Amino acid sequence: MVRKRSEEELRSILAVQIEALRDSCASYDNGKTWEALRLATTTFVLVHDTGSRAKSVLGQLGAKNSMLFLASAEALGPNEVGMPPLVSSIAKPGEASYVPKLGRFPANHSLVSFKDWWQRQLIFKNGPNTITRKRLTFGLRNMDGGAHYDEEIRKPDYAAVADNKMSSIRHRDGVYRTVPGLQHAMMRQVAWELLESLKTHGLYSE
Repeated sequence: MVRKRSEEELRSILAVQIEALRDSCASYDNGKTWEALRLATTTFVLVHDTGSRAKSVLGQLGAKNSMLFLASAEALGPNEVGMPPLVSSIAKPGEASYVPKLGRFPANHSLVSFKDWWQRQLIFKNGPNTITRKRLTFGLRNMDGGAHYDEEIRKPDYAAVADNKMSSIRHRDGVYRTVPGLQHAMMRQVAWELLESLKTHGLYSE
């Protein structure tokens, strides 16, 4: 017998997923950047609908398409190349890393529809390779360990983010190496945006 979930049950499920998102964010901020993989999986569960049967938690609650989502930076234009707008870089002698902006730079914050936030705004561009929040989340979840590891990274757009040949730093041995962790820092920022969006819509409070 098919049983439809009640709104009370869905609210309880939402609370669990928000707690998972918060805990993974805190763990990431404490240095466990691999938590970006779990952030991708939880984000997927919360917002992504696959056809008519596999619906997101926010979709089942009827909230997703009535919400406005926080975009914490201006999206890249089709001809722009530069620092991915969701992150900053920190450089030390022989060492560099990417960090999420979180709420530190609010001047360019805007509220947009789910479709714009999830699959229209570009958050990375390098040559023909572009990334949206959806593609970033799918790459981390579907290919890079959120749900499983693919033998090959088949999507060139995600590979461009994961390999990140946009920036490099000279190490103490004189060799230039790419700065790692861009995809993880971007995913942490997406999770921050999602939590802020849920807070604005009254679905989450700290």
